[in-house]
Amino acid sequence: MPNGALDARREPFVALAAATAVVLLFGSNMYIWVMCDGTWSFHCLVEAANYATQTITTVGYGNWTHGLHEEDSRILWMKAGSVPFMLIGALIFGMFVASVVKLYPGE
Repeated sequence: MPNGALDARREPFVALAAATAVVLLFGSNMYIWVMCDGTWSFHCLVEAANYATQTITTVGYGNWTHGLHEEDSRILWMKAGSVPFMLIGALIFGMFVASVVKLYPGE
């Protein structure tokens, strides 16, 4: 296979990597804004990166409390923000799988 054809088939991976980075940055920023009141600290950055990665990969370790009792309103806002965030993560994952299938057709 010529290098140009292989490069053309790899282009979706670059776009998916960029989309993933944007979504992770958005999710991390949302966490910092809601849970840390917009204050940037090492602890908050680690927590924000952890939240964003868990959410976009749909791992979700269940570290939030359930919504059947009185809870911190910040957690409720994070749950509300997580829903579209997870759907976008699932879409990106589906596009990644489709790109892999197209990269190696018939193999």
